[in-house]
Amino acid sequence: MLIDSEGFLWIGTDDGLSRFDGHKLLEIRGDNNELFGNAVYEIFEDSNADVWVSSLQGGVHKLNKKTRSLEQVVNLPYITDSGWLQYAEKIIQTSEREIMFGLNESIASYDLHNNQLTTLYTLPDEWLDVKWSSHFGHGFIVFPIPVFRFIRGQSTVV
Repeated sequence: MLIDSEGFLWIGTDDGLSRFDGHKLLEIRGDNNELFGNAVYEIFEDSNADVWVSSLQGGVHKLNKKTRSLEQVVNLPYITDSGWLQYAEKIIQTSEREIMFGLNESIASYDLHNNQLTTLYTLPDEWLDVKWSSHFGHGFIVFPIPVFRFIRGQSTVV
């Protein structure tokens, strides 16, 4: 969840993204239904008041709240399964021009001025096969151990 700079409540669910204005819930699907039925894991607002949305099947999108346009900015496939896109477990803004993403198998930086994504770090192949699993109520969730240790609880990525 996120409360943005205008006071709207953004809610990520297993079925997509919604915005609550205090009276009604607005479902945000995207121009081509990019977020419809797509689990949302992270929501972040940058200093330009754009909302960044990380989803299970769609990588990371930037939502311009004024125009309601949705642009995919991170579409890096998994190294271990190129049929799926990595999603961001953590999104932060490090400066007026840079957004950073802690992804499943890598760390990436997005330059807001030239709209360029750069992969800064990718986990070594030998780490990608190591798994850690945990039971959270319904079923098991499997995490690559190094990603969990590297990203968990950190507010900055260096």
